[in-house]
Amino acid sequence: MKAAEQLEPLSPMIETQLAAGLYVTGKNAEAEEACRAALELEPDFWPAHYFQGLICEQERRYEEALQELGKAVELSAGNPQTIGSLAHVYASAGERSEACRVFQELESRRCRGDYVPPFVMALVRTGLFDKDEAFEALEKAFHERSPYLGLWLTTEPRLEFLRSDRRFLDLVARTRLLAG
Repeated sequence: MKAAEQLEPLSPMIETQLAAGLYVTGKNAEAEEACRAALELEPDFWPAHYFQGLICEQERRYEEALQELGKAVELSAGNPQTIGSLAHVYASAGERSEACRVFQELESRRCRGDYVPPFVMALVRTGLFDKDEAFEALEKAFHERSPYLGLWLTTEPRLEFLRSDRRFLDLVARTRLLAG
């Protein structure tokens, strides 16, 4: 991503992808720097607000996280991933009732026939410490052959709550078998 950044220094997408890579490796200060660079290039670029929100959540700066994810929800016209992440932050901030309200919004959309990725539902469930429901959603993602699993299962910090469970290790092994 650093090489891509040098080749295309005016791309908010490249800056945001760099931020994503830094986020999953725990390099939050560098990830924030990349998000700021993306937002300087394009202030309404919702993926940069999204990752900025995730970084703030990891740093336990919940008010900032809620602001950034709120912007991401608005700018993305309600992308389910942004809404699910907003619910996760509410849960992390101890605002369980608000997290449940946002989760119900996602559930209502799903029941109306809108596609809400099961991986997103699993992330919300991890925020609410609903381990069994999180695994149920991850199993749905597996059966759908969700690209989220290949991209985020082993690196997403918000899944830390599940990593010591045998079911997680089993899912990782099965996902690798599908990819191989």
